[in-house]
Amino acid sequence: MSERTEPNIPHTSFFLTKDGSFSLSLEAGQVKANSSLRGVNVVIGAPGVAWYVCPLMELAPLECKFHSNTQLKWGTPVTCAFCHSDSSHVQTMNGRVHWSRKVKDAWLTGVFLDDRLEGRFADAMGEDIRSFLRYEVQWPVVIEFAGSNVRHEVVVQDYCVDGLSLCGNIPHLVGGKFTIFGHEPSQPEPITSGTVLWQRPHGTGQTMIGTKAAGRKLSWFFAICPEQRGHAADEETAS
Repeated sequence: MSERTEPNIPHTSFFLTKDGSFSLSLEAGQVKANSSLRGVNVVIGAPGVAWYVCPLMELAPLECKFHSNTQLKWGTPVTCAFCHSDSSHVQTMNGRVHWSRKVKDAWLTGVFLDDRLEGRFADAMGEDIRSFLRYEVQWPVVIEFAGSNVRHEVVVQDYCVDGLSLCGNIPHLVGGKFTIFGHEPSQPEPITSGTVLWQRPHGTGQTMIGTKAAGRKLSWFFAICPEQRGHAADEETAS
């Protein structure tokens, strides 16, 4: 499955006029007023959604989290235009929504980018810049450890590009290798694999483990696989 998106990226000139001001239907004051992350804003465009400024929550070289006034469902391809509130420079790139959570009257949205954010935007974060961001979820999957044909039902608690944590009635196997499968019998192919880095007790008879794994692959599975997408979306809405 490809991890890259398909929509075309508008050229920077799409967003700017000759004098360097925004050519979107946005006032400069609106852009500055929505600035919430060290002067860096993101303007989001998606199929069927007009361009609008989204306050950033967190930023990393290959991803971002932002507040949205409308739901962008898992798997939605988006175009992100990053800009400084005090500069005319804009970087546009494609991405895909892989995480979405409703909090009060807003949606928190996570996007994996197809390309790396320019240094000028990452530098704006200073010491707060993170290599990868973490995303909280409640995803049921099945895990199988190397050397065993026993499969355990577990719940993924959070994930990032290169790791995830999960819990369940599972053995304490720091350093152990594992493979993760979908929860449904109709999904026999493995989603991702990795290595256990740490473990600790989690409730009665439960263990939480932190792992080195391709969390991005897991997020694409839940974002794009129809059966899991519907199941996960229902859980998020209920929460």
